[in-house]
Amino acid sequence: MEQARYEMTRARRQYDAVDPANRLIAAELERRWNQALTTQAELEAEPSSLQESREHPLTDSYILAAPRRRVSRACGRATD
Repeated sequence: MEQARYEMTRARRQYDAVDPANRLIAAELERRWNQALTTQAELEAEPSSLQESREHPLTDSYILAAPRRRVSRACGRATD
């Protein structure tokens, strides 16, 4: 995410520094800047979308109980 912020800032500085009379270069730099903004926004939204897309979120109690279930099964006892 830090790299995406850096790229976005760099693209903005390049766009700000271009001579407005040079429209072709300004248009290309604006396109790059917009692409960097989009990439940064996608990366920042990714963790929350991953959390929402989980079909079966694991609870802490389930995760902590896993070793106990394995030991019980190995000993022939059912715990579920």
